[in-house]
Amino acid sequence: ETGLRILPGEVGRDAVDAGGMYLSDDPELPTKWRIPTNASAATIVAPRGYLVVWADNDGADTGLHASFKLNAGGDQVLLFDSDGTTLVDAVEFDEQHVDVSYGRDPDAPDQWCYFGVPTPGSDNTDAYLGLVADTKFSHDRGFYEAPFFVTLSTKTPGAQLYYTRDGSDP
Repeated sequence: ETGLRILPGEVGRDAVDAGGMYLSDDPELPTKWRIPTNASAATIVAPRGYLVVWADNDGADTGLHASFKLNAGGDQVLLFDSDGTTLVDAVEFDEQHVDVSYGRDPDAPDQWCYFGVPTPGSDNTDAYLGLVADTKFSHDRGFYEAPFFVTLSTKTPGAQLYYTRDGSDP
């Protein structure tokens, strides 16, 4: 299942009812799924609050479940106003990974990033910008007769590699 947090418009001091707005994964079909209008207890977003919508095409489950399923290999989510044409917000994402969420950086709301701890319904914490490219070792594993220095590298700019020799957390 793919969880999505949406924050309609600029939420200030007042609660916002997202009921009647639309979610889609296709800009050509902006009215693909309408957020229910008869469930205000589930669709009112408190100031600086969150609305959790599962984009998993599983309407039989409890909670808000969109009638479409997102592609874990990469997709987009678009939020349209209740007129079905005004784009309120959108996000496009690359491949998703198990137990890693993708959302707005709480310190830079215009930047989207990964989070090692998913926090549906609450603030994003402990952001990191993404996954590093494959780690390369200067020597292959195996048995050697003499000692040597090992170099670890990755093509990801600015990445820092941490390691241990005893299997503990670095």
